Amino acid sequence: MGNSLTSVSSNWFAVTDIDLAEHLVALDKDMMISVDRSNCKVKLGMNDAVNWDKYLNHTSIFELLAGLLIEGESIVVDEIAYMDGSVVYNEQLTFSSLPHSSTQSELIAQLLSDDWTVIVNTINSIQEQVSNLSQLCMILGIPLAYLNCLNYDMDTSERLRYFRRFNPAADGPFGEAVVAFLVHQCITLSCVGCGDIGRPALEGDDGALLLWAGEEDPCDSFTDGWDGMGELVKTIFLQAGSFSNAPRFLLELFSPSVWPIYEINMSGWGLTSIPQELLVLEDVEDTCIDLSDNALTDITNEELDGLLRFSEFYHDYFSGNPIPESRLIAINEYIQKKRGR
Repeated sequence: MGNSLTSVSSNWFAVTDIDLAEHLVALDKDMMISVDRSNCKVKLGMNDAVNWDKYLNHTSIFELLAGLLIEGESIVVDEIAYMDGSVVYNEQLTFSSLPHSSTQSELIAQLLSDDWTVIVNTINSIQEQVSNLSQLCMILGIPLAYLNCLNYDMDTSERLRYFRRFNPAADGPFGEAVVAFLVHQCITLSCVGCGDIGRPALEGDDGALLLWAGEEDPCDSFTDGWDGMGELVKTIFLQAGSFSNAPRFLLELFSPSVWPIYEINMSGWGLTSIPQELLVLEDVEDTCIDLSDNALTDITNEELDGLLRFSEFYHDYFSGNPIPESRLIAINEYIQKKRGR
C-alpha cells in the first residue's frame, strides 16, 4: 500500500468572537487554528486527517464556525488528498453565514415579549419540556457544541458572558431571565445523559455528557459564584417582585439542595418583607443568608425560627433595616435564647 496524506486548510475569515472560535476548535484535537486578533480573523488547518468534517455533537466544525461569521464573510475550505506524492482528490467547499434556529420559533418569540407573565409562562413551559441539555439546545436554537466547549476552568463571569451570547432572547426586555435559566439548566442537567450527541463527549449511564460536566461537580462551576450570579439573580427577582411571580427555576437557584451555595446575599435588595419561600428551603445548615440594608420593619419570631436554620444567622445579617430599637432588642434576645446562649 502507498503512502497517503490529506491536507485541509481554510482561508482567513472574520468572526464575531475569536475566543469562542478557539474554544470550539479545541474540541477537535486534530484541528489547528491560527489567530489574527487585530483583524478578528482565524484560519484553520489539518493534516493526516481524512475525516476533516467530522461532527462535533452532530454539527461539523465548519458549520459551527459559520454561525460566528461576520456579515459578508465566508469560509473556503480546500481538501487535498495525496497518494505517493500525487494528488488524487482535490475539492473546495464554501460555508456562508449560518444562523442557528430554534425548533420552536414561537417560544423564542414569546421570550422576546415585554409582558413579564408571558416570560414566566414560557420559561416554565420550556423547563417542563426538557429532560436533558440536548433537548434544551434544540428548543433555544443553540448548538450543543457551544455549551460543550465551555470548559471547567472558566469562572462564573466568563461563562455568563457566553450564556449572554448564546441567549436567543438577548434583545428582549427580559433577556437576563433567559440567561439565568440557561445557568440553572446547566447546573441541574449537566450530569443527565443526552443520548447519542456525537463526539466529543463523556459516557454516562443515559448517553453522552458534556465534556466539562464530568471533570468536577458541575455545580461547583458556578459557586465561585454568588458574586458572579448575585446581580443576575437580583435583577430577575426585582423584575418579578416575588418568588411567586417568578419562573420556577429562580427559587431553585437559591436552594442549597440544588447547588451548594454557601451564602444567599440579598443585602440591599429593597425587601420590605422576608420571602416566605426562603424559610422552608432544605439543606441550609451550611448556608448563610444576608438580609442587611433592606427596608424590613420587623422579623417575626416565626420567621426567625426559619432563618435560624441557616448557618450562624445573627444581627449582622439583618442590620441596616428600619426595625425599631425595642424590637431589635427583642429579636436579639430571641436569637440568643434559641441558640442557648
